[in-house]
Amino acid sequence: MKHHLVAALLGICATPAFAGSIEARLAGGTSEIDDGVDKLEYDSTGFDLRGSLNLNPNFFVRGSILSVSSDEVEFQGDTFDAEIETTIFRFGGGYETTLGSIVGFGALEYGKVELELEGDGDDDKGAVISLGLKDSGAGAFLWQVELGYLSLKDNKGATLDLTLGYRATPSLAIVGGLQSYAVKDDEFDEEFTVGNAFIGGRFSF
Repeated sequence: MKHHLVAALLGICATPAFAGSIEARLAGGTSEIDDGVDKLEYDSTGFDLRGSLNLNPNFFVRGSILSVSSDEVEFQGDTFDAEIETTIFRFGGGYETTLGSIVGFGALEYGKVELELEGDGDDDKGAVISLGLKDSGAGAFLWQVELGYLSLKDNKGATLDLTLGYRATPSLAIVGGLQSYAVKDDEFDEEFTVGNAFIGGRFSF
């Protein structure tokens, strides 16, 4: 009995309890605030950090933070010096299952969008529901596409995320793609869009 117990413990210690990935990306794109009369646009750059952890073959937790900033804005055809920063934070969990040669998944996350212009900031919080498809992880090339719905306190909208990449090794991959957010404040009839392209690396464990 002792021998079986020791063998079981050694087997547990030798097997990683969890699997997951960490990603670091450079992001850049164009954001826009439109109230139906005036439009404010700005090009921004920054970073996109993501991490996920599989608790078992089906359930996972994940989190991400996108932070981009600009020192110029375009308003009514003119360009002005102005510091503006956008931060989007998400954290939650979900369920995934194999669908033939691909994997389908869904997630429910807490979401927070922060917008700061010349030190004057505003934020909105709520939930993000997402559905997506991705490759099974067996090949050299990776891909993932995800659609989400944001239900924040003052804003409602959608998000699209597309990732393509190449696995240089089972643990390291180069990734790139597109991500966009489009939300609307019905009370003030104001639309806020964030669009970014990104490139970076993924470490899987």
